[in-house]
Amino acid sequence: MKLFDASQLATSAREPVALEEMSFEQKVAAAVFAVKQELMAGKHLVVAWSGGKDSSCTLNIALTAVRELACEGFKCPRLHIMHSDTKVESPVVHAYNQHQMSESAHTGLARALISRSG
Repeated sequence: MKLFDASQLATSAREPVALEEMSFEQKVAAAVFAVKQELMAGKHLVVAWSGGKDSSCTLNIALTAVRELACEGFKCPRLHIMHSDTKVESPVVHAYNQHQMSESAHTGLARALISRSG
């Protein structure tokens, strides 16, 4: 059974397309816009958040999208934030993560559900 036609992978030789470099603000705006499009399409999003810089950035983009849509009057599907305390983080990272979860719960950001497991 063939999963796909490999001949469709062949493309004609094309000139490379130069993409305009985007500023940091433009990149963030594009990421927030992409998340908003998914939410407006009714997708239920989950952000796996470890508390590190990459997942914190991803979470910030998702929360910004939800907050902007809420301000525009759009009722967003629930955003789920998954966090697992693996019991191997340094005490400083653990305290920071606990503080962030507490702040999110108190401010009601994005109707987030924070799940703790360990």
